[in-house]
Order: sequence, then structure tokens, then C-alpha cells
Amino acid sequence: MNKIFYIIIYLFLTLNIKAISEETYVDPFNKDIPSLVSKRTNYNALYYPIKSLKLIATLSDNSSPSDPTFLPLAIFLTPSNDQMIVAKGQEIGREKALIVRINKNDIVIDMDDKKITLKVIN
Repeated sequence: MNKIFYIIIYLFLTLNIKAISEETYVDPFNKDIPSLVSKRTNYNALYYPIKSLKLIATLSDNSSPSDPTFLPLAIFLTPSNDQMIVAKGQEIGREKALIVRINKNDIVIDMDDKKITLKVIN
């Protein structure tokens, strides 16, 4: 009886491990950010005036500035409480201001040939 029990347990574990190893898992934290941003590039970006947008966060990686795998991003809150994710080189606002640089606590935009710094709102 003891021998049969161990054989059944062995078969059960072997079959479950094989079934689990054949499944494909998607890591929710390993996303292709540039691809996601490209799909949301103009989400409300040109609809609202710049004064109505609130810069709530920036995402950047300072560990390797020469590594272009991570695209710095800025997150704005629109008047309709939607989040708008933007990247360097994108136009935002009715004024079509160009995002020049995204830093840790602010971004720099070019609006009407003037450089304007927008700081993250806490």
C-alpha cells in the first residue's frame, strides 16, 4: 500500500509539473513600454489647453543614459480625470507644445519658441 501511494504521488507531481511547464505565463510587470506609449500617443494630447493639464508623474531611468531601451515618460491628469501618458518629441495641448525633455521632477516644453518648465504636482 505504501509503495502504491508513493507511485501515485510521483505520477501526480510529474504530470502537474509538466502541465505547468507547458503553460505560457505573461509577466504583468514586463511590458514593452515604447509599444504601449505608441498606442496611446495622442490620447487627449491635443484636446485640452496646456493650463488645464496637471503633470502628476515622470518615469525615467538614470542608471544608463546611453541605453535607449527605456523611453522617459510623463503622466498628465486631464480635466476629465483621465491619465495621459506622453513622451519626448510629442505635441501636447491645443497650443501644440512640443515636449523637449523629461526630467525626474519636471518636463520642459517648447511653446511658441519659448522653453517652459512644468513641475510635478504633489
